[in-house]
Amino acid sequence: MNDKMNGCINMDGEKLNDIHITIGQNVAKRRKEFRMSQFDLSIRMGYKSASIVAKSELGIEGKHFNIDQLCKIANILDTPIEYFFTNTVK
Repeated sequence: MNDKMNGCINMDGEKLNDIHITIGQNVAKRRKEFRMSQFDLSIRMGYKSASIVAKSELGIEGKHFNIDQLCKIANILDTPIEYFFTNTVK
């Protein structure tokens, strides 16, 4: 089978987890640049507690941001969505 499907490369679980961790770190970094708490971001995203943002930023319990959530975050933080995929945080 071809490794490329619809422009995406098939990845193993470890590589995909690395991408989720990068996204979470970049969301946290950008959120902090806006001096916004996890709770405030969560509320603006439509949630009632900070747990979804806290767990997704850290990758706790296998949680990660989905595309819908990333679109909301990008709008709230006035940030191009592709920023969250860049490996800028170490």
